[in-house]
Amino acid sequence: MKKTICFVFFVFLCVWAVFGRKLAPLPLSAADLNFWIVLFAASVLLFMFVGLGVEKIKRYFVLLCNQSFLTVFGFFSFLSGMAGLCEFLLRPNFSLLNFLGVYGTIISLAALYHFWRPLKKTVGWQDVLTIGVIGLAYGSGLPMLKGAYGYLTLVSLLLINVCMRQLQGFGYTFNLNKRDLKIVVLYYLGFAAVGIPLGYFSGYIHFEFILPSPSFVLMSAIRIFLSPALVEEIIFRGLFQNYLTQKFNFKHGRLLALVSASVLFGVLHSGDPRYLILAGVAGLFYGGAYIHTGKIVPAALVHTLVDLRHLYGIGVIG
Repeated sequence: MKKTICFVFFVFLCVWAVFGRKLAPLPLSAADLNFWIVLFAASVLLFMFVGLGVEKIKRYFVLLCNQSFLTVFGFFSFLSGMAGLCEFLLRPNFSLLNFLGVYGTIISLAALYHFWRPLKKTVGWQDVLTIGVIGLAYGSGLPMLKGAYGYLTLVSLLLINVCMRQLQGFGYTFNLNKRDLKIVVLYYLGFAAVGIPLGYFSGYIHFEFILPSPSFVLMSAIRIFLSPALVEEIIFRGLFQNYLTQKFNFKHGRLLALVSASVLFGVLHSGDPRYLILAGVAGLFYGGAYIHTGKIVPAALVHTLVDLRHLYGIGVIG
């Protein structure tokens, strides 16, 4: 019964991801909308911390918190998805065949994953398939979901998948200690010492003096942490690097997994050869933080700090 409920919520989230962009415009000013987006982002962090970050308490309480997390996002996704679906169906030039084809593919793949037997607790091809399903929903073009709303949708999908799977060695927890925070600072400074000179002398980045307001930095930090930082670290470190580490069960296999995941991270960020190299180098530091803490969040925090440097004009692309 619990697995069925979780799957239904996952379906709702897919509906939301595909059709949520077509919701009617909200009667709010741009400033009001930004406020609610940030407030929602803060609530996401709160639910993640309360529901998924507590590890040293009784098991039934953790499961209760996780179920509450799923319920909140499932209900919100249901309302958003249904409203968007109704609006989409009423559009002119609607093609039922196209809708059934794309939407049916998304739901079928999701069903294949969640009801597959046996479902191991280690990272496998099914997890990679699920990431592909989420990516298909996120960028399906029916319509393309962009902006902060799309980022939060993507984060919700990924986190619910992680919560449902409870993968061994994944390291999804907000239970950080002083050592974890020290590693975050050290790996950030390490990348700054390597990445900034590399980008500057390659001509890819330059420097400007910018002094943003503290509130803007805080809002940007929340947004960057949720996406791209947490999303990409879940995918590249929690899934790919974790999977490769399990497969490369030989001497220096963990190092090879780190390098392989970092190369893939760089390639998927390419567009400019210089950016490919910088992203790959950054991936080494993100992956290093993941290895030394065994947790996703420290890697995401390093990622966030690296991206935040642009707010101060340090490493502005130009």
